[in-house]
Amino acid sequence: MELFGWGRKNTVDVNEKGQMKVYAEHFATDYEAAHEGEAFTMDIDAVSVNGAEHLAVIKNGHSTKELVITDVSLWCAEYKSTTFLEARLGEAFSYLAEGTAVVPANMRSDKLGGAQGSFYVIAVAGTDMTTFVTTNAVIAGRHIWGTAFAKWQKESGWHVAPGGVFSLFNNGNDNKYSGYISFYYKEA
Repeated sequence: MELFGWGRKNTVDVNEKGQMKVYAEHFATDYEAAHEGEAFTMDIDAVSVNGAEHLAVIKNGHSTKELVITDVSLWCAEYKSTTFLEARLGEAFSYLAEGTAVVPANMRSDKLGGAQGSFYVIAVAGTDMTTFVTTNAVIAGRHIWGTAFAKWQKESGWHVAPGGVFSLFNNGNDNKYSGYISFYYKEA
């Protein structure tokens, strides 16, 4: 079969029913985002919590793009007692104190930076990051730790609207955590 367009003559194969034979590739959205330099990972490195306090916070700084959490991977680096973590959406957050700023790594090796927003982990166990308004918070996921070196691997797909907040909240006893949060930006 011959096709004419864009000023040149092209050919395609067809099957016995007259349908064109095509080759197509489908790439996942997070793959495309990584290719465009819009995918990131936020490191959580041996962060201690004492009781009910926020372990990590991401505030989407884009005005037009959603931030999509693709993966939360945490392990209990130092286990003291049974506790549970909550993944929360919908809190209001304006950073004042008690956190350590984190610069997310771009998943594309030839690009530096590019993540837009506020990214924090707790600085001092026993003192929660301020300021939070949790009245509209929704618990999007929960994991209970009952043993040392347990791991929480969660492929999520949680969407954080422009200006919105995602957080990990320790709602229980003392432990120390390490891991990462992976995310990408997409048009809302």
